[in-house]
Amino acid sequence: MNTAYSLSRKQGWRRFTDTPARVRPERLSTAALARLALAERAGYDEDRHLWHANFGTIATPQLKEVREELELIVSSNRQDSDRVRGAAVIDGFPGLGKTTTANLFARDFDRTARLLDGETTPRATSGSRSSGSA
Repeated sequence: MNTAYSLSRKQGWRRFTDTPARVRPERLSTAALARLALAERAGYDEDRHLWHANFGTIATPQLKEVREELELIVSSNRQDSDRVRGAAVIDGFPGLGKTTTANLFARDFDRTARLLDGETTPRATSGSRSSGSA
């Protein structure tokens, strides 16, 4: 198994979080397609196949609702310890997007945390960013 593709490994997770969104290939007319050289056409077709196989996640009402609930839980965990909501459980039938929803939320959370705190965080050992000495 290649660990670069496993989200359970740091390298795989970083690849997932750091990879930019795919760019949709330009849609060419029939005439423009006919003008492409064989290698150019093969490359264009491959780009279109990759786009259609990986075009992204559709933000359904259910996905939005779960995301809002996760955001609420994360926000409440910023409060003092007596107000913490401990965890979230996403339950449902297979194939509904539970793992995808959790991974997308975690990716956005990770990106924001690294943007605010950098790649390594001193607060991991010294407390929260906003806790100052009086």
